[in-house]
Amino acid sequence: MRKTYGELLAEAGKSVCTIPLDELKVALEQGAGIALVDVREKEETQEGYIPGAMLIPRGFLEMQIEQRLPDRGASVVVY
Repeated sequence: MRKTYGELLAEAGKSVCTIPLDELKVALEQGAGIALVDVREKEETQEGYIPGAMLIPRGFLEMQIEQRLPDRGASVVVY
């Protein structure tokens, strides 16, 4: 039986954790080596972005992430 969209989303959610912004800020300041991926459209970043983040719009994420972030063991924060 095929999984529903909701089931797939719930399954994916089990492997994703969230981090509060203040904890991310501390980790970045301490040089934690986190790869930041901004999945917004370029126009949306005009309102602000985290310096050093890679801009990969959501619609291109699957096509570009392996080339832009080849280290599969990297810690990644997507926003």
